[in-house]
Amino acid sequence: MKYIIVSILLLLSNQALACYAPPITLMQSDDELVKRTPIIVLATVTKQTTNKHNSKFTFRSIKNIKGIAPISFILDGYEPSENNDRQPSDDFKSHTTKPWKEGFTNSVMPGDCEAYGYFEKGKTYLIFVVKPTHVRAYEQILSENDLWLKKVQSLVKIDNAPK
Repeated sequence: MKYIIVSILLLLSNQALACYAPPITLMQSDDELVKRTPIIVLATVTKQTTNKHNSKFTFRSIKNIKGIAPISFILDGYEPSENNDRQPSDDFKSHTTKPWKEGFTNSVMPGDCEAYGYFEKGKTYLIFVVKPTHVRAYEQILSENDLWLKKVQSLVKIDNAPK
């Protein structure tokens, strides 16, 4: 009987840690994401620090898209090797392929109602510095012709236009 009670308590505690009602901000439209984000920056991973439970990635800002990002900042995230379905340098062919359009992104939601990016040292990402996070806040950018980068730049221009 004692083992049954302990087992039930363990099951209940694990369920308490899961995110059963993710905030709508995780999946809101691209234009709403741009409007609510104070800082959007193109940044390169310069350092990774990993411990037993998580990885922290240090970024160097390359280009401010919206707002002014610090020269260097740190984000929690994951290595692509932690997801067997993910290709290490997948940018979804500059964000034009069907999987990207259907919602595949460079992020993961481990259960705490936040999205985290997959990052690699030396790679460049379009980072939305915003809380709560968004599933498209950490996309890898391989060129200035990337469709996601161009769309975000266009949305920022519209958002900043005189009303």
